[in-house]
Amino acid sequence: MKKILFAVSICIFLSGCGTFKENCETSKELFKGFLGFSTKEVEEYRKDATIKILNCGYDACYALIEGKLKEAFIPVYSRSRELIAVYYVDLNTTPVGIFFKAIDANHTQVEVSSPSPGARNAVFDALFLEPKSKERRKPA
Repeated sequence: MKKILFAVSICIFLSGCGTFKENCETSKELFKGFLGFSTKEVEEYRKDATIKILNCGYDACYALIEGKLKEAFIPVYSRSRELIAVYYVDLNTTPVGIFFKAIDANHTQVEVSSPSPGARNAVFDALFLEPKSKERRKPA
């Protein structure tokens, strides 16, 4: 416990001058990054996300994606109401974010983002392409 408090204190100190709230958010993100649980990187690459609209309500789509991740043995490292963050493991470990946005009661937008286009596309394919399917995602 003392080590954790020490690490948080160092992060606050290193975050520089600014408001206490800014320092806390910066320190929190640094600490999450140190532990390997930060979602900041996948959030930054959301602008380049591959998008799919599903014909199901928000909760049903969220459950569907969770099930497909389990089937594909893709490890989840963070989850919230609007994001499931996973690691794509190939030659290295790459973070991938799966964002959810309700469009209406029967449609949900799913965005897959990652700093690596290859990891993003591999997770997208694992989630949405059926084996032997001719359907392809929009090129990056």
